[in-house]
Amino acid sequence: MEIRVLKALKALAILLVVLAITTTATYLFVRETIPPLDSPARSPAEVVAPEFQDAVERSWAELDKLRREDHYPSISIAVYYDGRNVWADATGYADIKTETRANVTTRYPIGSISKPLTSTLVMKLVESGLIDIDRKIGDYAPDLREQFENVTLRQLLSHQAGVRHYKLAWTPPFFTEFGLNKEFSSTEESIRIFVEDPLLFEPDSGFEYTTYGYALIAHVLEEATGVPFLELLDEYVLRPIGLSNTQADVRNPRATNLATTYMAITGDWGIFQPPETNPNHKLGGGGLISTPTELALFGDALLVGGFLSEETYDEMMTPRKTNDGELNRQHYGLGWRIGNLTYPAGTDNIVPLIHHGGTAVGSQCSLVMTPAFKITVAICGNAYTGGSSALRVQAAFIALYFHEAALTQE
Repeated sequence: MEIRVLKALKALAILLVVLAITTTATYLFVRETIPPLDSPARSPAEVVAPEFQDAVERSWAELDKLRREDHYPSISIAVYYDGRNVWADATGYADIKTETRANVTTRYPIGSISKPLTSTLVMKLVESGLIDIDRKIGDYAPDLREQFENVTLRQLLSHQAGVRHYKLAWTPPFFTEFGLNKEFSSTEESIRIFVEDPLLFEPDSGFEYTTYGYALIAHVLEEATGVPFLELLDEYVLRPIGLSNTQADVRNPRATNLATTYMAITGDWGIFQPPETNPNHKLGGGGLISTPTELALFGDALLVGGFLSEETYDEMMTPRKTNDGELNRQHYGLGWRIGNLTYPAGTDNIVPLIHHGGTAVGSQCSLVMTPAFKITVAICGNAYTGGSSALRVQAAFIALYFHEAALTQE
């Protein structure tokens, strides 16, 4: 009997592997190529402050190289300096089939940059006296399982609550819950994906980056206020800052000026459109769309615009420690990663770098803030290349270029 069971399991495993390879190969064989750009390669820039022209040209050559080498059909960028939008630009195709060019109003799925927006909403609600991030979330959402009895919003915001991330799932070519294509009617329904699973560790005893932790935050905020999450986000963050092009990732109708999304294949094999997905099960952690201009405006509102009090801002941007007294491994605060740059190069001078990346199905973005320079940079591209780290590195260099240009104006 055991031999028969083992044979059956082996046959099932082989079948699943064959299906996975066949399904993935299907996408590879419908690959497309990015048409060459005619001259000029760039769409007309919406903003170029004359005093930063040299920084723009210096940045542009590297940015267009990144677009070509990493197979992004389009890349869009925006830079804010001390409360001003000093550069907004785009290059490439929002859709390669129609050869529709991207421009600065083209919107991209921003993936996990949804998290800083959600964390800012949480902190505005804290400042308004509507919630307490150190109160047990069960006090706000009493129907949650007992395992959440001692979990707080602070722990969820910093990925130290023990909530799991994506599991394996039949969603080729991703094969995890990242690629789900299911409509959920409410945050209460969407969190059922994971709330029955045990916590990975006791809250604050470890760190596990998790989009589902932010999906749970969205539900808790609804329970605490009686207002839908998207309405809260609009009322407390989007409208006050002026983010009119930032909203839930709704792929239809296509008349929303949303870039067509693609998967980039290694080498010169081309790109292909990913299968249809629906990110509404993770609105708080990865379900929004925006433009680089609005993402940079958002960062600038926090950095120099006084959108949050100084005390609240500092609380968000301070990396949290686990119970052993060590900083969590990503130096994650409340919705943000806090890193640093060595500047000038070759010195011991450390400059803080606050950032968050976003990877969606067929899109990647990076948002970088340099408090010492009062510069915010946001970059988006409409292809999934495996991660947004290259965009973050490029954004950091561009921040340095603009800082150096600003120094010449003083």
